[in-house]
This record gives sequence, structure tokens and C-alpha cells, in this order.
Amino acid sequence: MGTQTVVDVRPRAIRDTVIADLVAFDPSSRIEGDMRVLVSGVANATRLVQLGDLFAALPGANSHGAQFVSAAREKGAVAVLTDERGLALLRRDDGTTDLPVIVSADPRRALGPIAAAIYGNTSQRIKTLGVTGTNGKTTVTYFAEAILAGAGYLTGMSATPERHVGSTVVGSGLTTPEAPVLQGMIARMRELGATALALEVSAQAVTKHRIAGVRFDAVGFMNLNAEHLDEYADMQSYYEAKRGLFRAEYASRAVIALADEWALRLVGECEIPVETLRASWWDDFSGGTTTYNVRSAPQWLVTEFNDTETGCACIVVAPGGHRFPVRAGLPGRHVAVDAAMAIALVSALGVDPGLIEGALNRGVLEDTYIPGRLEQVSGNDGPLVIIDYAHTPAAMADTLVELRRRTRGRLITAFGADGGRDPFKRRGMAIAAATNADLVFICDAHPRTEDPAGIRAELLAAAWEVPDAQLREIADPAEAIRAAIALLEPSDTFVVLGPGDEDYRAVGTQEIPYSARDEARDALRARGLPVREAVRKVVDQ
Repeated sequence: MGTQTVVDVRPRAIRDTVIADLVAFDPSSRIEGDMRVLVSGVANATRLVQLGDLFAALPGANSHGAQFVSAAREKGAVAVLTDERGLALLRRDDGTTDLPVIVSADPRRALGPIAAAIYGNTSQRIKTLGVTGTNGKTTVTYFAEAILAGAGYLTGMSATPERHVGSTVVGSGLTTPEAPVLQGMIARMRELGATALALEVSAQAVTKHRIAGVRFDAVGFMNLNAEHLDEYADMQSYYEAKRGLFRAEYASRAVIALADEWALRLVGECEIPVETLRASWWDDFSGGTTTYNVRSAPQWLVTEFNDTETGCACIVVAPGGHRFPVRAGLPGRHVAVDAAMAIALVSALGVDPGLIEGALNRGVLEDTYIPGRLEQVSGNDGPLVIIDYAHTPAAMADTLVELRRRTRGRLITAFGADGGRDPFKRRGMAIAAATNADLVFICDAHPRTEDPAGIRAELLAAAWEVPDAQLREIADPAEAIRAAIALLEPSDTFVVLGPGDEDYRAVGTQEIPYSARDEARDALRARGLPVREAVRKVVDQ
């Protein structure tokens, strides 16, 4: 994800709430101090505090939010939400004991419902869908929003690259915003008249309670691949984090893509009514049995896949037999599955099939722009240059296999691996690249405090396991992009895997401005090759 400035979007109409009323949303809480104080907003970061806010002083891995209450008060905070340890820290600081404190046994869990109450979202009155999984959830979120808008809904959307509030865009620093930002955004959407919301949901959003206080009408599950195991101890823990979204506490209905064995488990363990989704070219993981009631669940089917000049086409068959013709502006079978999930989730909201089909027929999925996801930066003539966010072995293989089928010349790729996170992925990433591309440039990504040369050495060692692998090591990713583009012939394809729409690189403890999209466009211009210019959007400040 990028590091665009995170804008705390809030409703324009401010409504004061007495803090005494907030304890009703957290039975474990009590108030120390004046219970009559009024709050008009909520923030859990001092840089986002506004006059009249409740400041959420949460326990962290390296520090406690109570240490920053003085700074929050200086910016206008009038009350604090924290735990017993936070209260003890405040009592040691005589300068902050004059603020009333809501003391909760689990302030992070309480924050979502409290923020929803402050912003008037306790009854959302907005159709809400969410999607989770390792790969594909961003594309599904954008596709779902496009279908809803095409069906006549005024939509809101929150995904990794950006958040839409009305017709404007705000920066996004997390796949799913922290609870106060999310609830403020929902309130602003409602204020603007939004009638539907599409939300990308990360595992962390569930385990860190960022979505607490949100009620989903429908949620979708895409797949589960090894990732974030630096945060979750193993795949079982990662699965359980994702599974948390499929509880009656959060959602009313579910659509589960039968892409792997984790999905089969989820069908059986899901607490809410389930529909399943399957692609005709997938393996049958159920082994021909009725394990986990997979065969008894209403099923969506993706079939009749075809490439188009700029993307793909398929037929999506609903459980009742309705056939939705799909044309998407991005290539690949995995994109067809993303489109099918978006259709199934919108259908689960109760949207009429005729409205969905009308939106599809008007080409809403052909026109959807998804920043950094299979994003073409080259022009329509000459070699094809694409920037993609794929950064897991499975996602990289999906992208490269699909581009290979569409490339008459050579397929060239450049990628790196992050430092300090998920080192177990590196071998699979390197093998996926070397197996599916004619030439691989191995460079740095976000080395952070890890030795970048050591990361590249791991990648190279794994890539050389692939017979006849063609590899080049160039540490600087911008230099690697220039070197690759210098080699391109008109029938070649070059894809940079990993950075997507990111606008920085994490090197040491610093974030250095960097855009793979901008670097690729500059390199194309230097060769006199046509460029597809960046999409500019209005940003709501």
C-alpha cells in the first residue's frame, strides 16, 4: 500500500455526544471524571485529533497511547478512552488527570462501537459488503463498487490504494482503516447520500477490531496463501483471523470461492448462510465428497473464459441459473473470478439481477481503473509495460501465466522481496518468476533494516534452481526498470511485480519517495515509446 497522507474524513455536520452515553457500547467500561463532557469526534493518533475529540489511548507493541495524551489534549482532545494500564500512566502525569477517562478492559475492541455511536452509525442504513482473502480482494472491491454505481447506487469504497467518499478520493495508509477513520468515513458517505459501501477487509482489520461497529450485509472470501506469517504464527492462525469476518457478529450472508482447502473448511465453519463460487477450470478440492456441505450450498459458476484485446470475458452463472455476461478491462482467469465474486456479493445485497446485468452490459468492468493492479503504463503501440501489486508466489504466477499467453515476444519481469517480513515467501516468489518469465531482473523492494544484498542472494539462489533461468541482478529498482525497458522489442511484455501503486520505498528506517509507475513512464519516454498517462483524481482534504 502507498503512504499517501491519510485523511481523516468526517461528517461536516457535527453532533455532540455525552460520554456517559458511550459506556452502553462497552459493558466492561466505566468513567473516571466528569461524565457530562461532550465529544464530537474520535481519533487514535495525535496527528488526527481535532477539537472536541475523544482520544483513544491504546496499548501498542512498543509504547502505550497514554504517553501521548498531553499532545492530544493540546490539539483539542477533551476525553480519553484507555485501559487500566493507561489510566495508571495518566495518574502519574498530573498534567492530564483533568480529562475524563473511559476505562475499558479492551479499548481496541470497544473503539469501533464507540466511534460508530459518536458518528451516528449505530444503524448504518447503507448496504455494506466486504471481501477478504490473500489475493484479489482489492480488485473485487473496485469491481463491486463499479457494479453498484452502474446499478444506480451512490457508492462509497475503501480499499488498499484509496478510499472514495462521494466523487472524491482520499489517501489510504492501511488496507482497512482504523476504526475511528472508518466510522468517520462511513458517516461522511451517509451525509453525502451514499446508499452502498464496498470495503476491503484485511486479516488485521478483524484481529485488531478495525471493523468493530460495522455491519456487513454480505462478505466474500477469495483464497488463503502464505502471507503475514510474521504477524500470525502459522497458516492456522492466519485462517482463523480471516474466519473471524464470517461470524454472525459482523455479517448476514457469505460468498466463498472454492479456490483451496481453506475455503472448504470455511464453508463448514461459517456461522452465516453461505453461497459458494467455483471456476470451471479449478480442481475439485472436496475430493468428490460432501465434506463441509460444499455441494449443498447454492453455487455460482465462472465459465466460458476468453481473452479479449484489452482484458477478458466470461459467463457467470448464478445459483438460480441466471447467466451474467462479463467483459473486464484487465486480463486473466483470476480477474474473471474477481468479477464473479463482485457480482455474487452485489447480488447478496439484494440488488436486482436486471440492474446488475444492465451495469455489466454498459461496460462498467471494462472501464474500472484500479491503481497499480495490472496497470498499463505504456501506450497502445509498441511493447506492453505493466505495473502490478502481486507479491506472493501464487499471485505472481497468476499474473505471469496470463501475460505469457498474451505475449508474442519475450516476457520480462522485475521484482524484489521485502525485508523483515515473510522471508519464507522468497523462494516461491523467485521460482514463480524464473519459471514463467524469459528474463528476470532481481532488485530491491522494501529492505527496511535487513541487508538488501542478502535478500537478493536468497532470491537468486532459488531462481537458479529453475533450469535455463535467465537472471540479472540490479539492486536499484529504478535502474532495473530502465535496463529492462531498454531491451524491449515491440512484441515484448515487461511487468514490474510488487510495488503496485506504492509511492515510497522503505530503506533502513526511512521511507524514500519512489514510484515504479513514474519510473517506467520516464524510461519509456526516454526511448521515445508511447506512454499511457497517469489517472488524476480529485482528493478530498
